[in-house]
Amino acid sequence: MKICIVTGGSGFLGYEICKYFSNKNYKVYNLDLNLPKKNKSKNIINKKVDITSHIEVKQFFKSLGKKKNKCFNQ
Repeated sequence: MKICIVTGGSGFLGYEICKYFSNKNYKVYNLDLNLPKKNKSKNIINKKVDITSHIEVKQFFKSLGKKKNKCFNQ
């Protein structure tokens, strides 16, 4: 399964991007400080990550291993 990483995926536009790639059978990681209360898709994984923190971002990517990813930032 392909992986897509979206920063700010809990807002309106970010969530629409998450849904789009989820519907294309991507495993979508939503990196945001404000996580949605409900997750309507099994392919969307919400992670609380402060993207201004080099340490948190590095830890997140390390947890993925060596995989090719598409990143979207809004």
